[in-house]
Amino acid sequence: MRPVENAPELIGHYVIERALARGSMGNVYVAHHELTHARVALKVLRPEVAGDAQAEERFLREVRAAAHIGHEGIVRVHDAGRSADGRLFLAMELLEGETLERRLSRHPGERRRAMQLLLEVLEPLSAAHAQGIIHRDLKPANVFVTHGDQGGGPERVKLLDFGLARDMREKSVTATGIALGTPYYMSPEQASQPRDVGTASDVWSMGVMLYEVLCGTMPFDGETLHAVVIRSSVAPHVGTAELAGGIDAELAALVDQCLDKDPSQRPQDASALRERLSELLRRPEVQRELERDIAVSGRRHSAQDALATHDERTGDDAPAMPFAETAIVPSPRALPRSGRAAIVGSIVLWVLMLGVLSAVAAGLVWTMRSRSLAARSLPTMHLPTLREPAKPTTEGDGPKPPKARKAETSTGKTPGTPQEAKLPPVAVHADAAVAHHEPAALPARGAPNPALLGDPPEPVHDAAAPSPLPAPPAP
Repeated sequence: MRPVENAPELIGHYVIERALARGSMGNVYVAHHELTHARVALKVLRPEVAGDAQAEERFLREVRAAAHIGHEGIVRVHDAGRSADGRLFLAMELLEGETLERRLSRHPGERRRAMQLLLEVLEPLSAAHAQGIIHRDLKPANVFVTHGDQGGGPERVKLLDFGLARDMREKSVTATGIALGTPYYMSPEQASQPRDVGTASDVWSMGVMLYEVLCGTMPFDGETLHAVVIRSSVAPHVGTAELAGGIDAELAALVDQCLDKDPSQRPQDASALRERLSELLRRPEVQRELERDIAVSGRRHSAQDALATHDERTGDDAPAMPFAETAIVPSPRALPRSGRAAIVGSIVLWVLMLGVLSAVAAGLVWTMRSRSLAARSLPTMHLPTLREPAKPTTEGDGPKPPKARKAETSTGKTPGTPQEAKLPPVAVHADAAVAHHEPAALPARGAPNPALLGDPPEPVHDAAAPSPLPAPPAP
């Protein structure tokens, strides 16, 4: 475990002895007052969040909650102030013992004593609810088991970390859309509407801890924190009686009632839950059932050891202290599955990529095929062939004979060959005289060309042609 770096020697009137823990909002040191030498757990706001008004407000809630509730089951705050560089600090009682989370990890099957400790938690929680204060971050890491004064005497329970507490008589400082707490112990209404939660939200968190002790597992689990929140909000949990190993039916029904999605169906506050739970735990048959061992699913971890986002102790022999961060802290039970989650996520990503590539390739093939079919279905257009006009023949030069045809009809013409049209005579006026010229008719296809035989072509006179123009009179 890493020590807190650069621990100052003096903060306020407190002399730093050694670093105790660190978190996302503050560092904790073992210190003593420079005049009285009273030892305290000194919690100091980290420099990077020192200027945040909301962070400072949450930091001071522990002072106000402890002073307002005034119960011995809540950690005492001796002093508060600002350091020379302007950072807030809290001087709290230094506790000897361990958290309930660490106790459960060492003795996972010790259900009877754990249930008794949870019953004792309901005492300071009932005092808080009576003052209109909701804790909003109940979990085994915030329940501290001490060994009495100076490390001796009977065990006592201390309720820690009121940094997320909400006073129903004051306006909430939680930003809209931000749910603070621990997802495994967070009620559905706290996840969806954190500014409107009531005392029944703390009853839900107590129900999760009771279920965890009785059944040895969490009522809602998932590969990610979001999956846990979604399941706790919409999915039913496995009944307590099915996993608790023959536990009393009324006790199992009470735990299931605490986990009802509808807040109005749960015990309305810690006092109501404490009254019903204490009556059940006094029954001899219930005590005998709680003595039975149960199979705990998975190894319990310490949030401080497993996560760097909670507090980090500097040694196993370090005195415990009331310190927990005001943030969404993932439960350590999800950590062993992180490797599987990463592998599954990679496989899903590759499958999605292959699916996208296959869809793109199929789209290209379909487009090319559609264009090919469209091109084949277009009608064929035959454009007419343009004939070049016949060049005028000169003396000694005639048109070239056409190529011989393979087959001719009885008329001497190839079937399907259009008849050549004769050009009408053209009158050309030049100066005062009028010259009349009639072009020679084109030879028929296949007929010999007289120009090639040496004789000039005979003029062809058309009877239907107009008569030549008369000569103009002499002047």
